[in-house]
Amino acid sequence: MNMSIAQPQRISYIVYHKAREITKMKNITVSVDDETYRLANVKAKAAGTSVSGLVRSYLVSLGQGETIENRFDHLRSLQDKTLEAIRARGGGLRAVDNLTRRELHERDALR
Repeated sequence: MNMSIAQPQRISYIVYHKAREITKMKNITVSVDDETYRLANVKAKAAGTSVSGLVRSYLVSLGQGETIENRFDHLRSLQDKTLEAIRARGGGLRAVDNLTRRELHERDALR
């Protein structure tokens, strides 16, 4: 009597530990042309992550309802706050807004 035993299906998971939370991650396969992959790889390196990390961030943002407009508004808000902080310290982005060379050297002597 020849009985075959069904093999259990293999499911691959990557487990990430985030703040004591263990999350099981599914592996997916995405096919793109060489140029798209090259550009994604360049962007990923600039962001200090991997192509998988970029795709993961994008997919997570979809679940959070983040749109390009929301992201743009958020970045614009950060830019405005940064410029306010620079101006509050008495500095600016134009040469006339900043100290002269002499004033800079005198300020260093006072420290």
